Amino acid sequence: MAATMAEQIHVIENVPVSFPFTPYPCQIEYMEKVIKALQNNTNAILESPTGTGKTLSLLCATLSWRQQLPAPVISEWDLQSDSKGPLGGRPKIIYASRTHSQLSQAIHELKSTSYRPKVSIIGSRDQLCINSEVMSKDSNAEKVHACHAKVAAKSCTYYNNVDLKRLSVPEGFIPDIEELVGMGTKNKMCPYYLAREMKTEADLIFMPYNYILDLRTRLVHGINITNTVVILDEAHNIERVCEDSSSFELTSTDIAHCIKDIDYLLKNKYEEAKEYLSELDTQTQNTLKDLANLKELFLCLEDSLDKIELKSENNECVKPGSYIFEFLGKAGITTETHVVLIDQCSQAIASLTSDQSLHRTSTNLQKFLEAIKIVFSGSCPAGMTRERMASLHYRVYIKSDNNKRKKKSDVWTTDNNTDDTCRRLCYWCFNPGYAMTELVRQGVRSVILTSGTLSPLESFTSELQLEFPVSLQGSHVIGKDQVWVGVVSKGPDNVHLNSSYQTRFTPAYMDSLGNTLVNFFRIIPDGVLVFFPSYVVMETLVTHWKEHSNIFMRMEQHKQIFKEPKFKNEFNSVMSAYYEKIGSADKVGGAFFGVCRGKVSEGLDFADNNGRAVIITGLPYPPFAEPKVQLKMEYLKDARSNFNRTELITDKQWYNQQATRAVNQAIGRVIRHKNDYGAIILCDERQEREGGEGERDE
Repeated sequence: MAATMAEQIHVIENVPVSFPFTPYPCQIEYMEKVIKALQNNTNAILESPTGTGKTLSLLCATLSWRQQLPAPVISEWDLQSDSKGPLGGRPKIIYASRTHSQLSQAIHELKSTSYRPKVSIIGSRDQLCINSEVMSKDSNAEKVHACHAKVAAKSCTYYNNVDLKRLSVPEGFIPDIEELVGMGTKNKMCPYYLAREMKTEADLIFMPYNYILDLRTRLVHGINITNTVVILDEAHNIERVCEDSSSFELTSTDIAHCIKDIDYLLKNKYEEAKEYLSELDTQTQNTLKDLANLKELFLCLEDSLDKIELKSENNECVKPGSYIFEFLGKAGITTETHVVLIDQCSQAIASLTSDQSLHRTSTNLQKFLEAIKIVFSGSCPAGMTRERMASLHYRVYIKSDNNKRKKKSDVWTTDNNTDDTCRRLCYWCFNPGYAMTELVRQGVRSVILTSGTLSPLESFTSELQLEFPVSLQGSHVIGKDQVWVGVVSKGPDNVHLNSSYQTRFTPAYMDSLGNTLVNFFRIIPDGVLVFFPSYVVMETLVTHWKEHSNIFMRMEQHKQIFKEPKFKNEFNSVMSAYYEKIGSADKVGGAFFGVCRGKVSEGLDFADNNGRAVIITGLPYPPFAEPKVQLKMEYLKDARSNFNRTELITDKQWYNQQATRAVNQAIGRVIRHKNDYGAIILCDERQEREGGEGERDE
């Protein structure tokens, strides 16, 4: 710990904690819980409202505990751990959050403290590679193989300079992604491999949480989690992330493109070798044989997918998770053969991406390869088969889309045929505990889940199949006079505000909601956030207000309107324009239209004048008729009734929880510090009922 800045030392749970200012009582309580969990090598789930300095408290408490570990404990960990860290075997801290933007905020907080641990941040080649030739590739798989080829051939100057120039990294360097890229560019060394080198000596490693929850990604990035403390910040979506990391979807179009790719490689290899067929070397013969086997395998999969019997009324069917092994087994893909298949696919991908003259990508082969890895990844508990595990945690959903559609067009195909039917096979995991159990099984010392919106905490214990002996539902730092919360159940024309499926697109509701917003825009100063249940609802309402009334024009008389874009490349410019408008001298202010569960609602800061009110225009329930929603609810029913997992929440509780947490997360954008203030306005009569119990959104 450096003593280069003013600091205060507070002894918490017998650990001296350095803090950059006098902590609030809620921060003291939060740090007590963190240190208690770490001292007892156990897990914690900690809810602390947005604006209470949660991230700063978390970092200071964790780093102070780590720094104060007694020597006997360090020696014990040294013997147990294969990690050669710089501090005699002290456990590494892995700090994971949802996005790199949130990680950058955490790194900014760390820099405000007196702690100067060795730090690394893990990112993708898309974010960190500065080799223009590699970055010119279209797909991630191409970039990976182009990078590997250059590294193997020692033809990347930036990679070659990592060992030569890494000592130029200054002591106490705490970089976010942009700073790491800047350091690499300045010194002409690869930021991607520099981060990996820094990781081996780091005390604290930052990464998006899909990097740690996904076993395959952990292996790719060489992330060893044995004896680590894993912090999952902004963990309100962690259940869905766990499920998604263990799931995949594969279409008949994907398989068709795999066949074309293999066929293309076969023809190319044959053309190269046809003049020497009688004297082909063993390696070339094996390559041609492997490619022929792969083509036969994909043809078999395509045929099997087409022959699955679907229900005539909806062109779909649902099968137990174990069916995936039956389906793959028809093409000879089994526990015994999948390792060889992975190797053959990897070689085919390398061939496609390394030869620029082929002008093809390997996107679909890579997608298939990832699917196979998901099916056969992880280990089974004693006495449990893979088939049994899949039946417990997964469902297979097959759907046929009979609409005429163009085959996927990419740089590597010129086909313009239409596909009469496209079948989609989905292997969906509905037990988030499956991924979390696999994580803990690697020897993690403590898992800390934290966010501003985790309630009810009990559902995490049951769904993640993880005990949290330490828990907290913290209080806020603001007074009651700094926030106003109210439900607006009717518009100015006395029409009920109810955004349910039955009423959300009726002219009466759309006009009433629009007029309600006009009235709020008239009286609320500076910035206003307005959240809609979905992009479709937002776009439909805005179109109605523009084309069928003068409502949008009246809105713009009081606020300049900004809309959350769907595409990432447009997001920063829209946000900058909004902040600039709020900071301008004309005092008109702005209204930002966002979407619950969208980027604006998940972690962005609208402090002070940027957000004097947040208006929630409905309850963002998942679409009830969606197959994945239906199957999740059926899974919960089945687990409770047939497998006696009564600790799980009910299907109705889960459905309501999805809306409640999304609303709470959106609300948290406004009050960002102890001196902030604002209004929370809930424009839906269902909010007057307790949690909207029983409501369903079609």
